[in-house]
Amino acid sequence: MPVFLAVVMTLIAFPNSGKELLNDSASCRVSIPDVAGQTWIGQQWNANRLQDWKIQDGKIRCINSRKKDPIRTAIWLTEEISPVEEISVFDLKVHMSSDPKSKDFSGYAGIIFGIGGREVDHRIRSIVHDKPARDGGLLAVVEPDGRVCFRDFYTGGGGSSWSIGGPLKEGQVLPVPGQEFSGNPVGETVENVAAWNIRLTLSPQANGTFNASLTSYLLNSEEVVCSAILKGLVASQIDGSFGLLSHLGDASSPHLGWGFDQF
Repeated sequence: MPVFLAVVMTLIAFPNSGKELLNDSASCRVSIPDVAGQTWIGQQWNANRLQDWKIQDGKIRCINSRKKDPIRTAIWLTEEISPVEEISVFDLKVHMSSDPKSKDFSGYAGIIFGIGGREVDHRIRSIVHDKPARDGGLLAVVEPDGRVCFRDFYTGGGGSSWSIGGPLKEGQVLPVPGQEFSGNPVGETVENVAAWNIRLTLSPQANGTFNASLTSYLLNSEEVVCSAILKGLVASQIDGSFGLLSHLGDASSPHLGWGFDQF
């Protein structure tokens, strides 16, 4: 009989207009079967690719950190973001490999959001991964040393010969220009560097735009490590599908990527 692991997605909405940022609810809970060797992470997710993810040690874990397979995603299927006049908060715990102090561990991980919109078929949105493309979304990510950043996943693709496959090219998935940074990355100076708590906040502004802020915290603490703020986003940049992303990880076998829980 399979054992079921409860993974909590915390989406905190602060009412302002009586509407909700998510279509149906402000919080979600999903039970995922925890079966040895299982690569299916649950019916509420579309994992890209299926074989690149699994449930491991009580976490959703990317198990492919190879450079030729960048930006692995797990897209949440049952809700999407519909921007309205209220604040929404996404909380997530992001884990490194079993050897967090290894210099062979690299990349970044976090939340992908703003994929497509209602004008784009949800089935297309659910397979976004690997390479950036038009309306491919924004990446809200943390690096191994606790540094946070918003990255562009909507330019650098396209063209008559666009296809996925192979490492990222120079100039792809760059930090979004104009974001403001604060704090100091701490890296190996902190004992709990094996994981970070991150918080993504989407805040409506009086002029109809949105600000996105991303903050990393020490584990089991409200002590801020680093923050990034991206101002002046329009609704089309944050609406649509969202999910998890893992880019790189262990450089050597078994090529584990990043892990996630408490989302």
